[in-house]
Amino acid sequence: MHRFRHGTLLLFTRLLPAYAEQGDDRFQKGVALYQSGDRPAALQAFIKAANAGSQKAAVQAGWCYESGDGTRQDLAAAAKWYWVGADRGNSRGQKNLGALYEEGRGGPEDWVEAAKWYSKSAAQGDPDGEAALARAYQFGVGVAQSRRDAIAWDTR
Repeated sequence: MHRFRHGTLLLFTRLLPAYAEQGDDRFQKGVALYQSGDRPAALQAFIKAANAGSQKAAVQAGWCYESGDGTRQDLAAAAKWYWVGADRGNSRGQKNLGALYEEGRGGPEDWVEAAKWYSKSAAQGDPDGEAALARAYQFGVGVAQSRRDAIAWDTR
């Protein structure tokens, strides 16, 4: 049985790049639809692309739901899609998910969880993630208040 799992994992990792490419192609279709003004169709394309593996599309779907662009505002759906992108390593998704946790929008307020996602975003060099983490240290949002760490993250 262990051999089967390894083989399955190997097959999955070989297919993953093609899977992600499908998602990226669908993401570009969503971008084109968005730019043409067809926001509802763009959102559907972003969701399809996210389901096909595109982390950028997941974050874009989250933003559409958070802002109500192309759909009614739905903060729980925004959190869901930001989490998909964040879990796949997208720094913008990590920062945006952290903001929802910090503010208790789309789910429970959880400052520790907010700081965790800000930290992941900042570690990738995302300027907004760095600024959010600096502010978290400045005010003790989910982390021990630290002037030194706040300055360090704010001056990167």
